Amino acid sequence: MEFDTVEEYQTVVQCSADLIAVADENGVFLHYSPSVTRILGYEPDDLLGNSAFSYIHPHDRAEVYTLYREMVEDPEIVTQRAEFRFRTADDDWVWLEAHGSNRTESPIDGYVINAREITERKELERELQREKQQVQQFVSIIAHDLRNPLTIAKEYLDTARSNGAPSLLDVVDEELERMERIVANTLSTTQVDLVDQETGFVSLAAVTESVWEDLPTELAELTIARDLQIRADEQQLRLLFENLFRNSLEHASTRRVRPGDGSEGGQIVHVEVGSLTGPSTDDRDDGDVSGFYVTDDGPGIPKNRRENVFEAGYTTDPEKTGLGLAIVRAVAIAHRWTCVVAESDREGARFEFTGIETA
Repeated sequence: MEFDTVEEYQTVVQCSADLIAVADENGVFLHYSPSVTRILGYEPDDLLGNSAFSYIHPHDRAEVYTLYREMVEDPEIVTQRAEFRFRTADDDWVWLEAHGSNRTESPIDGYVINAREITERKELERELQREKQQVQQFVSIIAHDLRNPLTIAKEYLDTARSNGAPSLLDVVDEELERMERIVANTLSTTQVDLVDQETGFVSLAAVTESVWEDLPTELAELTIARDLQIRADEQQLRLLFENLFRNSLEHASTRRVRPGDGSEGGQIVHVEVGSLTGPSTDDRDDGDVSGFYVTDDGPGIPKNRRENVFEAGYTTDPEKTGLGLAIVRAVAIAHRWTCVVAESDREGARFEFTGIETA
């Protein structure tokens, strides 16, 4: 942030929602904005004359000090950026993202620090990292899952070659497809990162319909109850719906069949996506919510298993990896959304996503 005069600096400081401070070459506070009371709880004069480094968390202090000294000692370094924990007046810690700039050659005659609190963002990053670590720990199990279809594929391939039975190649093809799904699900977890809050809006209907077209949905129907423009990373949102839809297609079913189209005896899966407004359908006491839901008409998920389904590796089908819904929760965390499992109107599974910014 550039200031041409002291008056300009003072005007910005008084109006800024961020914490703006001026420090000397040793990091001693010379001045700071009134927002220090709101962000950190200190009174206007509490920090004056004190070193900023004495308030920085011991685990972060050395790195921040090094960056600051580089800015002080090298005139060519005009700005520096750092993230660190800062002690509040209540002796708690908040995360700050700070940008320092050398303004010693200006009327300010000091080092201007512009900082904003990012505690919520850091907590989300840690939560997402924990989610990824759980999946990474599960990768060793995935390796075992890959060995089984690989062994089957090799055996059937050898038999087909030696006995001249090309029909066995269909089994090989199925096992290879299974392996491909396992690998794809595992790799999907690496694609989930915290989403920039300035990312654009996407159409819920457009994304869901596009994902649905790429899935084997011959005996399934998708209903878009109402479109919604939501702020989301489109690729990650596609990942979320792909795994939710696969979950419904694999587990949900009804006794109804589609008459007259050759699918008699089959089971039709009905999946619905729509906007979510009004009171939540689960047991939370959060009042009205806003977001979207995905529901089906299958057997549903018992209450005592609804939290477990998001764990990496949790599955009731030994042929599956149990990663699909873990990926769904990771995408929700990356968007700062809340995801819960409830019961649909037709007694199937219902996934609700709230905390969503809509256009």
